[in-house]
Amino acid sequence: MAEGIERLRPEQRDLLTRWVPDARVVADHSWGLVGTAVLEVHSEQGRLIVKAGDEADGHIEREIRAHREWLRPWVASGRAPTALHLDLPAKLVVTRFLPGRLVEGSPAQDDPETYRQAGVLLAALHGQTSEVDPTWHDDFRARRARPRPSAPHRPRRRAPGPRRAGHLARRRVARGPDPR
Repeated sequence: MAEGIERLRPEQRDLLTRWVPDARVVADHSWGLVGTAVLEVHSEQGRLIVKAGDEADGHIEREIRAHREWLRPWVASGRAPTALHLDLPAKLVVTRFLPGRLVEGSPAQDDPETYRQAGVLLAALHGQTSEVDPTWHDDFRARRARPRPSAPHRPRRRAPGPRRAGHLARRRVARGPDPR
């Protein structure tokens, strides 16, 4: 373990050393916009992904819950990685590596087959269980009736693409000149 591991907090490094003592970082897949480190490591256990959240991370708790409670059908079909180690207080996840690439920015983002496959995966996820919450509708209406604070500013992963820029330009042209 060397480069990349320094991004982990001390308790995360200690856990990783216990779980995967021979881990060697081969790639850093972090986006750099949030405090979550995503490292690809090799070890005797195979090719693994280590995700480590910082103190402000609010996502990793949901990810750990998903691994524990929901992802079995996706793991069984090879569509989600197998979780090897999960530690909620440390905000640390170790999974088997699952090859793939982001859809965004690739030809697959415009391919209907991508969304058909996503629908099949969502059907498997949602088909595991169902329950009726008799208070949901009233709770939803009450939430909608409350004034909402403006969303905190979050950085975008990338600037709006040419399609979005073109859409915005067409809207400006359709509106006509500024009447000032």
